[in-house]
Amino acid sequence: MLFVFIIAFLLLNISAGSATEVKSNYEILDSLAGQTAGILCDALAEYGDNKYIIKLPDLSAAPLIEKNVVIICRPKKILFLSNSDSSEVPVVEILINKFGIKYSNHPEVDFLLEREAFCEIEYLIRDDNEEIIPGNPISLIFRDTIGRSSIRLIENSGYDFAKATVPEPEDSFLKQIAEPLIIISSAAIAVFLFFTVRSG
Repeated sequence: MLFVFIIAFLLLNISAGSATEVKSNYEILDSLAGQTAGILCDALAEYGDNKYIIKLPDLSAAPLIEKNVVIICRPKKILFLSNSDSSEVPVVEILINKFGIKYSNHPEVDFLLEREAFCEIEYLIRDDNEEIIPGNPISLIFRDTIGRSSIRLIENSGYDFAKATVPEPEDSFLKQIAEPLIIISSAAIAVFLFFTVRSG
C-alpha cells in the first residue's frame, strides 16, 4: 500500500511540474510562425524591394502569421503597405498549407502524448508588371512529449488551430492478455469452488 502511494505521489509531482514548464499550443505555433517569417523576410530582402503589400487567405491562422511577418521584417527595413497605398508596389501572396497541432499516443506510456506543431506555407511575389516569382516552400515542425492531463492547460479555446483531437489510450499488449486471463481464471476458480463445496 505504501509503495502504491509513493508511486502515485511521484507521478502527481512529475505531471504537476511538467505542466508548469510545458508551453501552450498557441505559444509554440506563434514561435513557428516567427521562424517562418524570418525565413520569408530573408527571401524578400534578397528580392530587392523594401515595400510590399501582403495578402493571406481568410483563415483563422492568417492574423498570427501576418503579425509575425510584419514585426520580424521591420528591423530588416522591409515595410508592408495597405492595398490602397500603391498599385506599383509588389504583392507578397502567402498560402497557408498546414498550420496547427496534432496529438498521438506515446508508444510506451499511456499517460503521455506526442505533440506535433507544424507550419507550412508557400509564397509568391507578384510585381507591378504582373510577373509572378514563386518562392521556396517553408515547412517547420516542432515535436515534444506532454502529459495527457495537461491538455486543458495548453489548448486555447479562442483559436481552433491551437486545438486537436486527443486520441484514446491504446490497450497495451499486457493489458490485452492480462484482462481475459484474469476473467477466465476467475471463472475457472468459481466453477472449481462451486463443485468442491457442493461435493463436500
